[in-house]
This record gives sequence, structure tokens and C-alpha cells, in this order.
Amino acid sequence: MFNLGLISLEDRAKGEVLFWDVCERADRYAQQSKYVPEEFGDLRKLLCAKYLANFSVFRSVPDHWALDQLFPIVPIQHLNKTPTEFATLCDITCDSDGVVDKFVDLHDVKHVLELHKLDPDEPYYIAFMLVGAYQEVMGNNHNLFGAPNEAQIHIDDDGYLIKT
Repeated sequence: MFNLGLISLEDRAKGEVLFWDVCERADRYAQQSKYVPEEFGDLRKLLCAKYLANFSVFRSVPDHWALDQLFPIVPIQHLNKTPTEFATLCDITCDSDGVVDKFVDLHDVKHVLELHKLDPDEPYYIAFMLVGAYQEVMGNNHNLFGAPNEAQIHIDDDGYLIKT
């Protein structure tokens, strides 16, 4: 109706706010029921946040971009709190392909990642698991980014050791 000049910009804005409120309430309702219809998965993807992450998809996980390879991705802090946000990850490159929007799920692929609400005064860290040296070599020096922060975690009977 706005395109036809039948409603004002203010009315269109009110309608859009109402639309997104209804979508959020429908999503909350669907998540509380035993059976969540497939359509609500699409709604969750539509409503999810985009977390801007300090990395390059092309350098750090080129096979995710090129081959749809899935890598386990998990938050590595606030582990004693239940994640309340649903998001996809966008990198800091200027390319619109720098997005991670497919994630490992128990039986299938999911399109949002459960994360914690961001605190503007605190960095939030996530880990891309099982990436390995191959991804590092394939993405070497893309966009002139330096090497990403990496850690190796060695676990044995005595505990664990983190090497950076």
C-alpha cells in the first residue's frame, strides 16, 4: 500500500514494527512447544542476529565458503550460562560471502548458532574447532590479514595444557 501511496511512511514503519513483534512472539511460542514445525526454523533464521567477528572466512575456514564444509563452532566463555541469542557470524572482510550461516547440529545442519548476549564492555570469544593446518595453508594471507589467534589444547590423564 505504501508503494501505491495509500499509506504514509510513518504508517509503514508502524506496520513493520508490528510485523517483527508478531514474528518474535510466534518464535518464542514455537520454541516452548514439543513439536516445532519446520516453518519456525525459517523464522528463527530470519530473526537471528548477525555477530560481527574479527576474522576472515576466506583465511580461517576457506572450505566453509568454498565447499560448505562444517566445522564445530562453540562459545568458549560464559559456559555456565545458557545461550539466549541466535546468530550467524559475519567476518570483517569487505566481501558479502564472508558469512558463516551453517552450523553442526546433532542430526542435521542448523542455520543459527546459540550464543550469549553481548556485553559491549567485554570481548566475546568463540572457537572454530577441527580447522587444522590445511585451512591455514589454503587461506594464507588473504586480504593481508595477519595470522588468527590460535590455541592447541592437549588433554591427558593429568588434565589439560593450552599452547598458544
